Amino acid sequence: MSSLPFLSDSIAKLRALTQVNVQTNWKLWSEDLPLEEISNHIFANGSSCKLNDKDYIIWSAGRQVMWFGQQFIIPQDLQGYPLAGLTLRLALTWWAEDAKIFVNGELVQEGDLFDSSARIL
Repeated sequence: MSSLPFLSDSIAKLRALTQVNVQTNWKLWSEDLPLEEISNHIFANGSSCKLNDKDYIIWSAGRQVMWFGQQFIIPQDLQGYPLAGLTLRLALTWWAEDAKIFVNGELVQEGDLFDSSARIL
């Protein structure tokens, strides 16, 4: 008897306890604005990002400014387990000539085509 179904179920349960997929919650604003103004615009007027069949956010080719934003509300618990005192990491991957990651208006990470992922604390 194979333990593969049990193992797959166990992995799925562990993933549900440690990961939350937020890919569908990103908002997009494609006009270049100062950092101080972008938060108001993106959440009030931004459009929802479209995902391809691999759940990647896609947009038309060419050099352009794209702002992506998302507001995170951290729950008290995840699947009944308390989160107090634990670490939250946002895992991002991009394919862009230049990317700047801001958290609460503060620059926390920069990257390009060769430095294209981050796990932000």
